[in-house]
Amino acid sequence: MKQIQYYFLFPLFLFIGFSTYAQLGGGIEEPVQWSVTAEKVNNDTISVNLFAEIEQDWYMYLSKSEDGGPILLDYTFTDTDQFELIGPAEERPGIEKAVFEDAFQMDVVKVFERFSINQDLRLLNSDGVISGTVTFQTCNEVCLPPETLPFVIRIADLATAIGEKKVAQLTGNEIKTGANGTINWPDYGEPINDCKNDATASSSEDSSSNWSIFFLGVLGGLVALLTPCVFPMIPLTVTFFTKRHEKKAKGIFEAILYGVSIFLIYFLLALPFLVFQLPKDTLYRISTSPILNITFFVIFVLFALSLFGYFELTLPSKWANQTDKVSNNKSGFVGIFFMAITLAIVSFSCTGPILGSLMAGTIATEGGQLKLVYGMSGFGVALGLPFALFALFPGVLRKLPKSGSWMNTVKVVLAFVEIALAIKFLSNADLVQQWGIIKYEVFLAIWLIITIALALYLFGVIRFPHDMKSATISWGRKAFGVLCLLFAGYITTGFLGKNLNALSGFPPPKHYSLFEEDEHEAITDLEIGFAEAKKQNKPVLIDFTGWTCVNCRKVEQNIWTDEEVEDILKNEVVLVSLYADESEKLPENEVYYSENLEKTIDTEGEKWTDFEAATFGKISQPLYALVSPNGELLNAPIAYTSSIQDYKDFLECGIFTFTDGL
Repeated sequence: MKQIQYYFLFPLFLFIGFSTYAQLGGGIEEPVQWSVTAEKVNNDTISVNLFAEIEQDWYMYLSKSEDGGPILLDYTFTDTDQFELIGPAEERPGIEKAVFEDAFQMDVVKVFERFSINQDLRLLNSDGVISGTVTFQTCNEVCLPPETLPFVIRIADLATAIGEKKVAQLTGNEIKTGANGTINWPDYGEPINDCKNDATASSSEDSSSNWSIFFLGVLGGLVALLTPCVFPMIPLTVTFFTKRHEKKAKGIFEAILYGVSIFLIYFLLALPFLVFQLPKDTLYRISTSPILNITFFVIFVLFALSLFGYFELTLPSKWANQTDKVSNNKSGFVGIFFMAITLAIVSFSCTGPILGSLMAGTIATEGGQLKLVYGMSGFGVALGLPFALFALFPGVLRKLPKSGSWMNTVKVVLAFVEIALAIKFLSNADLVQQWGIIKYEVFLAIWLIITIALALYLFGVIRFPHDMKSATISWGRKAFGVLCLLFAGYITTGFLGKNLNALSGFPPPKHYSLFEEDEHEAITDLEIGFAEAKKQNKPVLIDFTGWTCVNCRKVEQNIWTDEEVEDILKNEVVLVSLYADESEKLPENEVYYSENLEKTIDTEGEKWTDFEAATFGKISQPLYALVSPNGELLNAPIAYTSSIQDYKDFLECGIFTFTDGL
């Protein structure tokens, strides 16, 4: 069978990393700090100054250099219908050096320490914006990738006093627009009424708790144990440790140490996510990025094809050979630890898909960094514990089922699961971008086909390269095939209008449909919502949600459909749904810098994420808050809950406070 090493996957993972880092708005180094100053010279003239402070030993290439060489410093002013330029810009370099550059075989001009650009503008519209970009590249012994930084100055926000300056900072590839481009989000104050119930407290104890993720990791590790990459290694490894020493106790100790080492490997793999502090909404943006979701879709399809047996994906063999060599040359814990690393490398073709699913399933949740550590730790415990237990109780080894075709069945079943998850990632991208490719019915149809195909495989109708034609179909396999057919029947009821509560959160929302009209009547703009609430004299139910939010769909399909809850939502509150992953761009004059998230806010989703973080102190979907039309928080917000009664208590508490308590 053809082997394909994971070299070809490295560009994909690097692409994920660089795409993620670009979304964070950072760079490995930021040797140039830009700022823009706007000063009112007279009633219709503004002086704009772009200033670059360059770290020692770093430099930029000036526009005086010849064409065809390095990336040159360039700047443009856009939206010229708002203003007109008065004469050419004045450039003031710090230290300027003209040298011959061997790399380009030409004369170039470098600027060190600082550089400023001053441009006078005549205003044509007092309500518009002054905007533009700066493009540059910084170098010392090596050159960093070129950057293009935008800047936006609201003309209406400029100081009225002539000569008074407003300053904006450009950091990395983001803008800090300071006083002329921030949003003062409302302060709703403390909840007026706690209603003496535990609904809000209990809602945080949901299925996405850290320990739930830990046990999901354990479950993933147990599945990995049953794969042909890992299962045959258990008796071989335990026997190796217990029989290579005359003293049985020492062999048992080393086997236990081997199991602990396996746990440490997966724990340490997740630790960097917890150690490195990222902007608050980083993991959420990663999980909802269309590019990254499509990338995960491709990776999961490749994993599935490998598990089906069409080719074998392996990590570079040099890695396994090198770690095996180190383990043979080292004694004690170091040698055993490298033996565990060797196992992790050679088994990655089976464990990789499970680890990928675990990572993708945790990064979207609040506290995703910590949850990933819990999940990876659970995976490591499940994978390492059998080696320790079987060393302590070697007699149990004889009772283990023998390796055989059943392990290939486990791999193929896992492959079908990977295909189903890949469709979920593609659906996430489709929802965020609103392409309309994978509507509700299309998603169900694809999952129905996958489920029926899995059933046919389990019954032996469909075969894959590793399946033996003479192998008999066990009763257990047939029973699982029957369960798959029952599940396919359950999916079919979704086409008939039934709520698929067991699948809620996986398919797109029901209103994202090929046939039904959009019945999602919620307002999606905060100001419009409050205006409507004042008109109707009703409280506002702010619903922080997301197109890709699994728990949001669970609440909408399992709780909002309750007769009493549905009546409250329709008649007693004004529902405002704010999508934290909405990709629609903000108008240019509404782009601003968030001190709270430490990034430029230029999409609707980022705006509502900033609002949630600034006003309620968290980034969590779903989150529900009841606010009076005058901006008073009626009761404590509630996050995800699976209890209809808790959610109803939350609504009734806030409505009672509004009608009788204010």
